[in-house]
Amino acid sequence: MKDSNTHYGVLSRFLHWLLALLIIAQFSLVFAFTWIAPEHGGEHHRHEHESAGLHETVMMLHKSVGVLILLFGLILIVWRLTQPKPSLETDPIWQRVLARFVHLVIYVIIIAQPIFGMLMLTSHGQSIPFFGLFSIPVFVSFGEHVGETLGALHAFTGWWLVLIALGIHIAGSLYHHFVRKDDVLKRMWRGRPSTE
Repeated sequence: MKDSNTHYGVLSRFLHWLLALLIIAQFSLVFAFTWIAPEHGGEHHRHEHESAGLHETVMMLHKSVGVLILLFGLILIVWRLTQPKPSLETDPIWQRVLARFVHLVIYVIIIAQPIFGMLMLTSHGQSIPFFGLFSIPVFVSFGEHVGETLGALHAFTGWWLVLIALGIHIAGSLYHHFVRKDDVLKRMWRGRPSTE
């Protein structure tokens, strides 16, 4: 269950891949509600209504998945802070520094991104739905002007920072697996290095 200096435990691996799937789902939902826009025009009232309903459903799922990312992201961060980190001592120091920095950026993003989104909604007087089961009520509002700024931050961290940070993270993992041929990627997939 726990991490060690040589491998990641079950919980770290489960949370890592769960968050990866949730982030992929979130990007898919962003693309979906970007392209599913309600139609306009008096001749297509039925299609407009159907499109608007689908758009609303996708938005609800986007907000709900954001809540899950925040929840599991916090659990992962708290857990990882209490665990030893598998060693990267065989890497050059600049690669170790870059890896730690990118991990830090990713952790900040998975917390800040949903928080920006939630505060954006509440600042516009909107509750936060959770898969149609219940809604998180408006717990704080900074006003619509600040809400617009939070929306811009939500969009920025959601696209550019996520894509850059995850791109570096994935590239580093593939570099270790295919170029250096070590166990860095394997120990996040199955836990223990292949030598054990």
